[in-house]
Amino acid sequence: GVQIIHVGGGWLFSTKPAFDREIRRLLQIERKNRLTSAGLETLAAIAYRQPVTQAEISGIRGVDSTSSLKTLLEKSLIKIVGRKKAPGNPLVYRTSDEFLLYLGLNSLDELPSEEEIAKILQEEKAADA
Repeated sequence: GVQIIHVGGGWLFSTKPAFDREIRRLLQIERKNRLTSAGLETLAAIAYRQPVTQAEISGIRGVDSTSSLKTLLEKSLIKIVGRKKAPGNPLVYRTSDEFLLYLGLNSLDELPSEEEIAKILQEEKAADA
């Protein structure tokens, strides 16, 4: 029921997916809430543009990202790494090691490139047509 996986630049004991429901029930562990689309959008903006400020994230998304940033900080998926030397000295955000674990990545280099994402979206659009 347990496996060892290489993730986040290290090794992790993990439940095999086939036994997840039974282990959670046995240990009385509730499934963590998934991120909303706004949270995922904000997380993607940070992952691909880091280090980045709240204003930059909001500019990328076209909406205020304050609430999403708060949620991502509470879930430890992002971290504050300092302040930008700009008017107002805004906070600067980056993804955390927890982000890598959450997505099952060993490093940020494993994120799909913008070209790969565009190709996937084109294939999905063609399949829907």
